[in-house]
Amino acid sequence: MNFLMNSIIDGDNVGRIQDEHRRGSLKEMTYLFSSYSRKLITIVMVLSLIPIFLISGYLYFDKIEIGTHNLRERLISISGIGAENISDWIKQRKTIVQSIADNELIITETKKLLDPNLGIEELFLVRFDLEKYFNTSIQRYDWLEELAISDPETGNVIFDSGLSFQWNNLKGEQHFQDAINKKVGMSKIQSSANAIKNEYGKYDKDVPTMLISVPISGEVGIEGILTARINIFKINPNVKSYLADFASADLYLVNSNGYFISKSAFPQTLLDLNLITKRPELELQIINPQSQQFTQIFHDSNMNEAIWNLDGYHNYLGNLVVGSITPVSGTEWSYIVEVDKNEAYQEIYLTQTVLLTSIGVILSIIFASSYLFANNLVNPIKLLTKTVQDVRAGNRYPRISPNMQKSEDEVAVLAREFDKTFREILELQQQLIKNKNERIENLQEIDRAKTEFLNMLSHEFQNPLIPIMGFSATLQKPNLLGELNSKQLDAVKKILLNAKKLHTMILNLLDVQTLELGTAKFDYGKFKVDESLREICKKFESKIIEQKIQLVNKTQNPIVIQSDDLRIKQVLSHLIDNAIDFIPKEKGKIEISAQEVDDTVLFYVKDNGIGISKEKQEKLFKKFYQVDSGHRRKHGGLGISLSICKGIVEGLGGKIWVDSEPGKGSTFYFKIPKKERRESGKI
Repeated sequence: MNFLMNSIIDGDNVGRIQDEHRRGSLKEMTYLFSSYSRKLITIVMVLSLIPIFLISGYLYFDKIEIGTHNLRERLISISGIGAENISDWIKQRKTIVQSIADNELIITETKKLLDPNLGIEELFLVRFDLEKYFNTSIQRYDWLEELAISDPETGNVIFDSGLSFQWNNLKGEQHFQDAINKKVGMSKIQSSANAIKNEYGKYDKDVPTMLISVPISGEVGIEGILTARINIFKINPNVKSYLADFASADLYLVNSNGYFISKSAFPQTLLDLNLITKRPELELQIINPQSQQFTQIFHDSNMNEAIWNLDGYHNYLGNLVVGSITPVSGTEWSYIVEVDKNEAYQEIYLTQTVLLTSIGVILSIIFASSYLFANNLVNPIKLLTKTVQDVRAGNRYPRISPNMQKSEDEVAVLAREFDKTFREILELQQQLIKNKNERIENLQEIDRAKTEFLNMLSHEFQNPLIPIMGFSATLQKPNLLGELNSKQLDAVKKILLNAKKLHTMILNLLDVQTLELGTAKFDYGKFKVDESLREICKKFESKIIEQKIQLVNKTQNPIVIQSDDLRIKQVLSHLIDNAIDFIPKEKGKIEISAQEVDDTVLFYVKDNGIGISKEKQEKLFKKFYQVDSGHRRKHGGLGISLSICKGIVEGLGGKIWVDSEPGKGSTFYFKIPKKERRESGKI
């Protein structure tokens, strides 16, 4: 500091200032320094004006042109990569389906299936071998849902994996005719007529699906046609990460009619605007809601090249966007990338604003700096010293160069205080981060181990159950393996019943795990509650007749709710099953109902069973808790159904509780919001 002042002040002034400094006065030194500082900064400011104007003008036009070019190339590149990845995905699936059809076992067993002289016993073995091979293939490929073999002459399905899909005669389908002509045929994406697995793994109607048909070729020609049902929800173009910096980025697939065949990035907005009821696939069309016409990007598209629009157009939500559309080779689909126009041009707008205002800002800084620097040369040092002391007290956190520690004046005091405080804070932060990270590896490892263990159990338990249930069902059909006597038939029925019970327990364990980890999926949609309760009563009809008990539905008024219909039915089914276990035979009565209460729907399941004491009610919804272990052992069960109910209800944004008294029965209540709340449930 003394060196700087001595370089601009003459010798007489230096002596006088040094005398005043020794007496503790800085008034005159500050005045002289301020005078020279103002003159110097004024000259620098004037000389800086000319290059500032020139540089700003050049950068203004250059930056805008570069920014626009980069935006166009980025959108075209991403839509092109997405379309290419989807095309490759389809080609790979066609190749895999053809490889299944080319397997020697498939060729041999298909020929036997079409042999009219094949005996029942040999037919059973053929079907068993095909089912085993089909199940192996389906488990191997997560996108493969079902397989079927058809007669090439009639188009009738002669064997299928038998999971859920309803196979019709395929002869009139183009993909079937392509296979007849020794090509790989692919159907259009269409809605299922019956309930099949949706994107959440739940059974649902109107689920978009697609078929691929290939020839099963033998030595003398085509022996049959193999048709595979493909899960289109597994189509993944793997380009979303390229637009991670745009919050409004939307990437989706459409067919030639402009219908979505992939997810939108804004599912909740679509539901709020009543544009969809379940999902955008085959339900949402790429139409501008203002003009009720196809959006500009889709209107201008063709199947030969990529098209882009940077001028802006209104998308299917009515938002002003820019985008690019690229045809998917080998299909009649197109892949679209869109970004909100304001967000896409944000960097360009920012460049314009910065460049246009930079001159004024720089000039303001120059003028302000010349004044403040001259008048506040000494005071900031004292203030900064006080600031560092405040840091020690935990008030503020300044940053100061370590080079200032070399001096022995006030700056040195400041530097030493700063370094000491900074090291203490840094060490504390590092320790906190280390402790936090250690806790997060431990928790993730525990969750991973739990998930792997349950998945392993589920897989190992379900593998032997599939043939058990299949053979048990087959044995009850006299036209396949012959008739059984009454004792044999009763034994087979018991085997099938207990196998189904074990399968249900496995599914319940998986439900508990997903709910506990917060990874459970909920499929929201509008439905009528009163109709759902009638379906529940229908489901339990045979059971209540068998046990001679009553199941009464007290719901009177129609109620519409936006929630997960299948999950609510799952809760009601668990509660009714529990009630059946605890009510008297032949005199038992169960009552169910639903009614609107403010912005919720209140459900209840009431029984005239043995009741539950207050102390046991507190533990009722915990995993593996059983009210009466002896009683539950008589009827089976793991004691997890109520914990599943609690996880589902809370995951839907609701609450569940019980009102019971020993000897007077029990009433289980739960209420669900009328509108969707997207929160995963935890037990």
